[in-house]
Amino acid sequence: MLSYRKLTLSITGIILFTILAGTASSVRAQEEDKAEPPCSEVLKVSLDKFVESYSSKPGHRESEAYDIYKACKAKDNDKRLLRLPAKNRAQIAGLRKSLDKWVSAVYGMCWSKAGGGSIYAQMQRANEAEREIRLAEVIGVMEGHRKRGNDSTSHMRSNLNSFLLKTRRAYPLLAKRTEYEADVHARSFREFKSETARLKTQLRALPSITLNPLLKYVNQTLDFLLEEHKP
Repeated sequence: MLSYRKLTLSITGIILFTILAGTASSVRAQEEDKAEPPCSEVLKVSLDKFVESYSSKPGHRESEAYDIYKACKAKDNDKRLLRLPAKNRAQIAGLRKSLDKWVSAVYGMCWSKAGGGSIYAQMQRANEAEREIRLAEVIGVMEGHRKRGNDSTSHMRSNLNSFLLKTRRAYPLLAKRTEYEADVHARSFREFKSETARLKTQLRALPSITLNPLLKYVNQTLDFLLEEHKP
């Protein structure tokens, strides 16, 4: 028969093993729960629904959800681009890069004008995810455009010119020095102007039929910027 001491040690070992095993299982469960879902699942739902679902879980943040959705949408966009001509692929790549800098400048100015605030980093993440959604719409139009041929959409060119005019008229308001982190605002304003000029060239080079999703996106972003800078 086991001695009392050996029996006690045996029971203690079993208890310790059970605790450690339970802790390890709990850690694994948390890690599995924290693991990013596959893009095939992410893109089954809208951006808003994914953010709501993902961030409702313990330890998950909205900022992570926006980043995950953006990455998945960008990956899907890149796959679809492979079916388009090299010219279209280059156009989308250029737009993505310019819009990334343009939006960063927008939220940099807003952050400085408001005197700081982490909310602007969150809003920028949401905006970047929205960008990939709009680029997906442009890619879809490009895919259909190849089959249909040219479409007459002169009103799109008019809308583009209106956006560019509204942007130029906003320069004096946006150029005003801020009290908080004035250097950040000045640097962001310079980048905003340079990327607006770049976007002007890029958007005018696109087929008119592809402009609608992009114009909605940039106009909404610009309107937000102007609202934040109201005197």
